[in-house]
Amino acid sequence: MRAALAIAALSLVALTAAADAQERQRGPYYIEYRARTGGVLGHAYITYGRLDGAGRPLDQHYAGLYPDDEYEDALMTLGPLISAPAHIRSERKDWVTPPSAVYRRTLDAQQYARLEYFLHRMRSDKLRWHLVFHSCNDFVGEVARDQGLIIPLAWGSPTHFINTLRALNGR
Repeated sequence: MRAALAIAALSLVALTAAADAQERQRGPYYIEYRARTGGVLGHAYITYGRLDGAGRPLDQHYAGLYPDDEYEDALMTLGPLISAPAHIRSERKDWVTPPSAVYRRTLDAQQYARLEYFLHRMRSDKLRWHLVFHSCNDFVGEVARDQGLIIPLAWGSPTHFINTLRALNGR
Protein backbone atom coordinates (compact mmCIF):
# COMPACT_ATOMS: atom_id res chain seq x y z
CA MET A 1 0.00 0.00 0.00
CA ARG A 2 2.80 2.43 0.93
CA ALA A 3 4.62 1.59 -2.29
CA ALA A 4 1.48 2.30 -4.31
CA LEU A 5 1.00 5.65 -2.53
CA ALA A 6 4.65 6.56 -3.09
CA ILE A 7 4.37 5.73 -6.79
CA ALA A 8 1.14 7.74 -7.07
CA ALA A 9 2.75 10.70 -5.29
CA LEU A 10 5.82 10.55 -7.54
CA SER A 11 3.59 10.33 -10.62
CA LEU A 12 1.64 13.37 -9.47
CA VAL A 13 4.87 15.30 -8.86
CA ALA A 14 6.14 14.32 -12.32
CA LEU A 15 2.87 15.35 -13.99
CA THR A 16 2.85 18.67 -12.13
CA ALA A 17 6.47 19.33 -13.07
CA ALA A 18 5.74 18.51 -16.72
CA ALA A 19 2.72 20.84 -16.74
CA ASP A 20 4.75 23.59 -15.07
CA ALA A 21 7.55 23.17 -17.62
CA GLN A 22 5.05 23.33 -20.48
CA GLU A 23 3.49 26.51 -19.03
CA ARG A 24 6.92 28.10 -18.59
CA GLN A 25 7.78 27.19 -22.16
CA ARG A 26 4.53 28.70 -23.47
CA GLY A 27 4.63 31.57 -21.04
CA PRO A 28 1.74 33.71 -19.92
CA TYR A 29 3.34 36.75 -21.61
CA TYR A 30 4.73 37.63 -25.02
CA ILE A 31 6.83 40.11 -26.94
CA GLU A 32 6.57 40.74 -30.65
CA TYR A 33 9.37 42.40 -32.53
CA ARG A 34 7.65 44.12 -35.44
CA ALA A 35 8.29 46.17 -38.56
CA ARG A 36 5.83 48.22 -40.56
CA THR A 37 5.95 50.23 -43.74
CA GLY A 38 5.82 54.01 -43.81
CA GLY A 39 8.22 56.89 -44.08
CA VAL A 40 11.45 56.34 -45.96
CA LEU A 41 12.45 52.87 -44.69
CA GLY A 42 9.59 51.86 -42.42
CA HIS A 43 9.68 51.48 -38.66
CA ALA A 44 10.66 48.81 -36.12
CA TYR A 45 8.96 48.59 -32.73
CA ILE A 46 7.77 46.07 -30.16
CA THR A 47 4.44 45.08 -28.74
CA TYR A 48 4.12 43.08 -25.55
CA GLY A 49 1.58 41.94 -22.97
CA ARG A 50 -0.27 39.00 -21.45
CA LEU A 51 -1.56 35.91 -23.25
CA ASP A 52 -4.76 33.97 -22.64
CA GLY A 53 -4.79 30.18 -22.35
CA ALA A 54 -5.02 29.82 -26.15
CA GLY A 55 -1.97 32.04 -26.71
CA ARG A 56 -3.92 35.11 -27.87
CA PRO A 57 -2.94 38.55 -26.57
CA LEU A 58 -5.10 39.81 -23.70
CA ASP A 59 -3.50 43.23 -23.94
CA GLN A 60 -0.99 44.99 -26.15
CA HIS A 61 1.53 47.62 -25.16
CA TYR A 62 3.55 49.31 -27.89
CA ALA A 63 7.03 50.82 -27.69
CA GLY A 64 9.31 52.27 -30.32
CA LEU A 65 12.08 54.84 -30.53
CA TYR A 66 10.80 58.07 -32.06
CA PRO A 67 12.54 61.40 -32.52
CA ASP A 68 10.78 64.28 -30.83
CA ASP A 69 8.00 65.71 -33.03
CA GLU A 70 9.54 69.17 -33.42
CA TYR A 71 12.50 67.61 -35.27
CA GLU A 72 10.45 65.62 -37.77
CA ASP A 73 10.69 68.08 -40.69
CA ALA A 74 14.44 68.53 -40.25
CA LEU A 75 14.98 64.78 -40.06
CA MET A 76 13.02 64.14 -43.24
CA THR A 77 15.20 66.59 -45.17
CA LEU A 78 18.60 66.22 -43.46
CA GLY A 79 18.15 62.59 -42.32
CA PRO A 80 21.57 61.07 -41.69
CA LEU A 81 23.23 64.43 -41.06
CA ILE A 82 21.61 65.21 -37.72
CA SER A 83 20.74 63.61 -34.42
CA ALA A 84 17.62 64.49 -32.45
CA PRO A 85 16.26 63.99 -28.93
CA ALA A 86 14.05 60.91 -28.82
CA HIS A 87 11.58 59.07 -26.60
CA ILE A 88 10.21 55.57 -26.22
CA ARG A 89 6.54 55.76 -27.19
CA SER A 90 4.08 54.59 -29.81
CA GLU A 91 2.25 56.22 -32.67
CA ARG A 92 -1.15 55.51 -34.13
CA LYS A 93 0.55 54.01 -37.21
CA ASP A 94 1.93 51.23 -34.99
CA TRP A 95 -1.60 50.13 -34.12
CA VAL A 96 -3.33 50.53 -37.50
CA THR A 97 -0.66 49.71 -40.11
CA PRO A 98 -0.37 45.95 -40.63
CA PRO A 99 3.13 44.75 -39.73
CA SER A 100 5.44 43.79 -42.59
CA ALA A 101 7.38 41.42 -40.31
CA VAL A 102 6.62 39.89 -36.90
CA TYR A 103 8.74 37.76 -34.59
CA ARG A 104 6.87 36.58 -31.48
CA ARG A 105 8.46 35.06 -28.39
CA THR A 106 6.68 33.89 -25.30
CA LEU A 107 7.98 35.12 -21.97
CA ASP A 108 7.67 33.81 -18.45
CA ALA A 109 6.88 36.16 -15.57
CA GLN A 110 10.55 36.83 -14.81
CA GLN A 111 11.38 37.68 -18.43
CA TYR A 112 8.32 39.94 -18.63
CA ALA A 113 9.31 41.79 -15.45
CA ARG A 114 12.81 42.22 -16.87
CA LEU A 115 11.31 43.65 -20.08
CA GLU A 116 9.16 46.14 -18.16
CA TYR A 117 12.13 47.21 -16.04
CA PHE A 118 14.34 47.61 -19.13
CA LEU A 119 11.71 49.78 -20.87
CA HIS A 120 11.22 51.84 -17.70
CA ARG A 121 14.97 52.51 -17.56
CA MET A 122 15.09 53.44 -21.24
CA ARG A 123 12.13 55.79 -20.89
CA SER A 124 13.91 57.64 -18.08
CA ASP A 125 17.17 58.03 -20.08
CA LYS A 126 17.94 60.96 -22.35
CA LEU A 127 17.83 59.23 -25.71
CA ARG A 128 18.94 60.35 -29.15
CA TRP A 129 17.68 59.24 -32.55
CA HIS A 130 19.88 59.12 -35.62
CA LEU A 131 18.98 57.46 -38.91
CA VAL A 132 22.31 55.62 -39.14
CA PHE A 133 23.74 55.39 -35.62
CA HIS A 134 20.73 55.00 -33.32
CA SER A 135 17.44 54.29 -35.06
CA CYS A 136 14.34 52.26 -34.30
CA ASN A 137 16.23 49.10 -35.33
CA ASP A 138 18.83 49.83 -32.65
CA PHE A 139 16.10 50.21 -30.03
CA VAL A 140 14.50 46.88 -30.97
CA GLY A 141 17.97 45.30 -30.96
CA GLU A 142 18.69 46.62 -27.45
CA VAL A 143 15.43 45.10 -26.19
CA ALA A 144 16.19 41.78 -27.93
CA ARG A 145 19.75 41.71 -26.54
CA ASP A 146 18.43 42.32 -23.03
CA GLN A 147 16.13 39.31 -23.55
CA GLY A 148 19.17 37.19 -24.42
CA LEU A 149 18.73 37.11 -28.20
CA ILE A 150 21.37 37.35 -30.90
CA ILE A 151 20.87 40.57 -32.81
CA PRO A 152 21.72 41.42 -36.41
CA LEU A 153 23.35 44.63 -37.60
CA ALA A 154 20.84 47.43 -37.28
CA TRP A 155 21.53 48.96 -40.68
CA GLY A 156 18.93 48.37 -43.34
CA SER A 157 15.18 48.24 -43.48
CA PRO A 158 13.17 47.37 -40.36
CA THR A 159 11.51 44.48 -42.22
CA HIS A 160 14.89 42.95 -43.03
CA PHE A 161 16.06 43.56 -39.46
CA ILE A 162 13.07 41.71 -37.90
CA ASN A 163 13.27 38.83 -40.38
CA THR A 164 17.01 38.45 -39.69
CA LEU A 165 16.38 38.60 -35.92
CA ARG A 166 13.94 35.68 -36.33
CA ALA A 167 16.39 33.73 -38.52
CA LEU A 168 19.20 34.15 -35.97
CA ASN A 169 17.11 33.06 -32.99
CA GLY A 170 14.60 30.56 -34.38
CA ARG A 171 11.36 29.53 -32.72
